[in-house]
Amino acid sequence: LDDRAVFVATGGYKITFGIAHRIAKYIADEISGVAQNIDLPPTFHPRYHICN
Repeated sequence: LDDRAVFVATGGYKITFGIAHRIAKYIADEISGVAQNIDLPPTFHPRYHICN
């Protein structure tokens, strides 16, 4: 499965108040094809949920 075609940012306490700005940058960079310099927990990547 090609997880690069899935872009999801759902609401929740961790995202809304904690790292929403990091999630937004990650998704924008992914869509733009920009190399990503952001450190996200593994559980925040689609491939973690799709492939596990």
